[in-house]
Amino acid sequence: MFVHLHCHTDRSVGRSLIKPSRLVERVLELGGSAACVTDNGTLSGVIQLYNACKKTGVKPIFGMEVNVAQDKSLKQQQSSTLVLLAKNSVGLSNLTKLATIGSMYFYYHPRVDMAALAKFNEGIICLTSDIKGWAAARFFAAGMNGIATCYAELSELYGDNLYWEVQPSQTESQRVYNAALLTEAKTNDAIKLVATVDPHYATVSDRDFFERYLAAKNSRNPYWEFPFRGDRHIMSEDEVCAAFDLLHGDGYFVNSVELQEAVWRTGEVANVVESFDLRQGTKVPSFKE
Repeated sequence: MFVHLHCHTDRSVGRSLIKPSRLVERVLELGGSAACVTDNGTLSGVIQLYNACKKTGVKPIFGMEVNVAQDKSLKQQQSSTLVLLAKNSVGLSNLTKLATIGSMYFYYHPRVDMAALAKFNEGIICLTSDIKGWAAARFFAAGMNGIATCYAELSELYGDNLYWEVQPSQTESQRVYNAALLTEAKTNDAIKLVATVDPHYATVSDRDFFERYLAAKNSRNPYWEFPFRGDRHIMSEDEVCAAFDLLHGDGYFVNSVELQEAVWRTGEVANVVESFDLRQGTKVPSFKE
């Protein structure tokens, strides 16, 4: 069963309409068993996801999209993203530390660097993020040599917990990037692909409102253009497969073993994530009138 492993909620301020509780509702509507949040530089949706999942039996997966700069202390905008998931309670503790570091070195957005990732990498699953991610940036700068460089950097930190994202975003750059990763995966078993959608709204019917929402947010920018190509809702597995066909050509999905593996491997990753009590080992203050 396909699991969304890269998903923004309304805690990614100005980027998503999905409340954690709505995410869980949508997962149940689709017959899923796990819900994952990966907000930009923050874990502020974790408690809401945990509480929503606890009522339903859906497994919560806690994650975060991090902006990685070469040196977090330098005030420059150049950074690219990675998606980090907590594999267990140790991983969540390390994500909390990275979120804190990101806020301390905030510059346009929370930022970390490779030194911070290396220090707090235990218990974390790493996904290579979208077309603006750490891996894609290296690919478009240096082709397959860039992929090799990225693999060397990230596998040293995350080992077998490293997965490469392919997405059905309807752009030519996404098509080229997907094709390169799918080709590499045919001959290199170390390149483990996962399919992600990076949803920013819950259903197709929310797309128009989301476009207006972003337009209002960017009203002072005369050059603003709606940045999303193709749908970015919480898709069913069939919709994900159809979206890949729309990007790569009719029938592409059924003829690509690597792409099929990328879809079902999302469930494999979800199964690897351990279930744990979010409040275990913590003391939460109570208030009595």
